[in-house]
Amino acid sequence: MLNPSKYIEQMGAANRGIPCESGLCSYCRVDCQGRCETWLSSLIGRKTLFPKDYGNATLGSDNTCHVGVSYNSLRIPGALSGAAGLDKQKCREGDVCYADADLSVSFGRNVTVHSPYPFLVGALSRNPVVDKYWPSFAVGAALCGLPLVIGENVGGGDSRTEYDAKGRVSRLPDLDARIAIYMRYFDGQGKLIVQMNPNDATNGVAEYVAEKYGDKVLIEVKWGQGAKAINGEGLLFDIEKAKFMHSRGYCIRPNPDAPEVEKAFRDGTIQYFTRYTSM
Repeated sequence: MLNPSKYIEQMGAANRGIPCESGLCSYCRVDCQGRCETWLSSLIGRKTLFPKDYGNATLGSDNTCHVGVSYNSLRIPGALSGAAGLDKQKCREGDVCYADADLSVSFGRNVTVHSPYPFLVGALSRNPVVDKYWPSFAVGAALCGLPLVIGENVGGGDSRTEYDAKGRVSRLPDLDARIAIYMRYFDGQGKLIVQMNPNDATNGVAEYVAEKYGDKVLIEVKWGQGAKAINGEGLLFDIEKAKFMHSRGYCIRPNPDAPEVEKAFRDGTIQYFTRYTSM
């Protein structure tokens, strides 16, 4: 039986007894001084949806402990059949091991992408953690020949965007820098993919990538949000950054351009803004 931790480091919550999946303590007292998940949520509300020290930490859920039959009870047993990916003659002779298996895959219709492994690195969008460690992700993926996805908002949210005389995007320095790191070690295996949401599309990212990189970089259209069950996609602690993102079509709460909001931020009443991407 799994025993969930009484202390949730990412939130700063502490429970008496073994916490239920609802977040309530299993032993709730009327004279409690607080610190459980429910108490914390009642005071700071949606702030508990973000991990502490935002930008330097990520957040995952504990394993659940369902009572009775649930989806956790289902098991799909696997079985090995045949020798796909291996030399048949060597298999008959017994001179083969798992390291000899060919796991390579390919995908694409007009442009075929080859990779030695059947997986890719999912969309790494604009956030403090990815911004800090992008070189490690990009170099590792390129050396292994893995497809790597540059996530949403990297192009649409670039504060150093430059425009030509016609108002079209002429330079996206942050996106270009991320692409350059991967391309430096790219040997023909794998592919770099730029994910695009409505805000990226509105701000001309697709045209920019297609015209500058052609078939060297693919474009992935994002149709929905399914990866995170949080209030917003990111916190902005700089009001000028919040105003910039608002000017690029992002939904920013509260509105950083409202005079009363700006005054509250300067006074310290408002400490950050929440960014939402259009759907």
